[in-house]
Amino acid sequence: MNELRKQIDLVDQQIVHLMAERFKLSQQIADFKRTQGLSLRDKAREAELIERLVSYGKKEHLSRPFIHKLYERILIEARRLQRSR
Repeated sequence: MNELRKQIDLVDQQIVHLMAERFKLSQQIADFKRTQGLSLRDKAREAELIERLVSYGKKEHLSRPFIHKLYERILIEARRLQRSR
């Protein structure tokens, strides 16, 4: 069991690292949008993203509500970080 927990800890570290990378990329997009005078939020893109990830999640046996809520929270945080800069 300890080995399995170590593996989970490693996966959790990777998730945190990947989230930080995602937010850095999101910030670069926000910077570009600002220079072009574009709106930071693209609701159509967000809906498309969530639907695509729900589909991918289904293949990985993850529930639609879980993926939907997870990415809603990720997008909320990305927007918060974009506004704070």
